[in-house]
Amino acid sequence: MEREGYQDLGTVTIEDGTFQSAESVDAVKAYAFNNADKTEEAWPTAGEVVSVSGGTFSAEVPEALCQDGYVAVKDENGSFVVGKDPPRPLWRR
Repeated sequence: MEREGYQDLGTVTIEDGTFQSAESVDAVKAYAFNNADKTEEAWPTAGEVVSVSGGTFSAEVPEALCQDGYVAVKDENGSFVVGKDPPRPLWRR
């Protein structure tokens, strides 16, 4: 979360682990908080602070938060697993 008046987070790196959230709730969430009206807003530069390169999540991980070359893929159990983006065959590009 980016919030005026709060200390800089530095970076947040998720490389492995299992992350469960309640149904219909993001397992990883990055947002800016507007102190004036107490609302969540888009944080366009969140990917510069949060980097996900591994793990299993109960909800989809936003592509902007995945490290370059990594993606979240839904598995047979309905979880999202973040790993290296497999190369696509030339005929599918």
